[in-house]
Amino acid sequence: METIFLATTYFIKMKTILLALVLFSSALSGQNTNVSNGLVFDGEPYLAINPNDSRHLVVVWMGWINFSEQIKIKTRVSFDGGNSWSSILTLDHTVNGYTSADPSIDFNNNGDVFVSYVDFNGIDPPVNGGVYICKSKDGGLSWTPPIEVINANFDGTKWPIDRPWMLIDKSSSPNAGNIYITTFNGNRTNPSFNPYLSVSKDSGSTFATSYIDTIGWLSGSINPYPMCSPAISSSGEFFGAYPSYVLSQSLFAQFFLVYTKDGGMNKSYKKIKTFNPPSNNDDYPLAKKGTLLVCNPTNENHLVLVDLSAE
Repeated sequence: METIFLATTYFIKMKTILLALVLFSSALSGQNTNVSNGLVFDGEPYLAINPNDSRHLVVVWMGWINFSEQIKIKTRVSFDGGNSWSSILTLDHTVNGYTSADPSIDFNNNGDVFVSYVDFNGIDPPVNGGVYICKSKDGGLSWTPPIEVINANFDGTKWPIDRPWMLIDKSSSPNAGNIYITTFNGNRTNPSFNPYLSVSKDSGSTFATSYIDTIGWLSGSINPYPMCSPAISSSGEFFGAYPSYVLSQSLFAQFFLVYTKDGGMNKSYKKIKTFNPPSNNDDYPLAKKGTLLVCNPTNENHLVLVDLSAE
């Protein structure tokens, strides 16, 4: 009888645990919200949280409006931590017939929110368009017309408008409010390949663009995807991590760190790592080998780089 009693007690406890897990799982699934409600395609979503109000969320993504228009950038805002959402807004094309892609979003210290994105006529030459930025002073409920960050023809036929990742300096340093946007070439057949840095010091009204790499720290002509991942320290220092494969610099591929304390006017460099020689079985040409550089908000000297590789 004791054995039966113990077994029955164990069975009751297991049922209780399973019931609790089911209820917990149901509660979690009940928190999911379909923010985009798209019927055909919703891609590349990006989320930002107001540094002054953790319940203020803005989401941006790319999606179809209808089949007669190209893809546009869509936005939506919540002021109550995601419990309710505003109506969906779309950002204007700069030219009728263009298509939009690669949105990213960030706040400044004042609670203004910015969206950067690509708007262009496609990847078949001649390529026209560029990277643009829109601003909202009401938390994402309305947006200014797009302002050009960098033109597709800024660097000849290299089309330096791919993957515009944006960060805004939210430190208390003299660089506070600076907007940094990193891009790289969209033309994969026109070496050498370069990452680019566009900086605004006037709240997005104007931008100055320069190469991120330089002599001795070049990305090179072998890797056509020199995407730079940006980060900003609590002291207002900009950091970027980008790949390099230049045989005169190293026989192996490398990751470099670029950093600047004066908003991009003067840049310094360090090596992050050198890759081991890859074997034939480690070649994944279709993999999107993106990297992510982050800076500890409580320690300006603490950086972490996450990268995907097969060695």
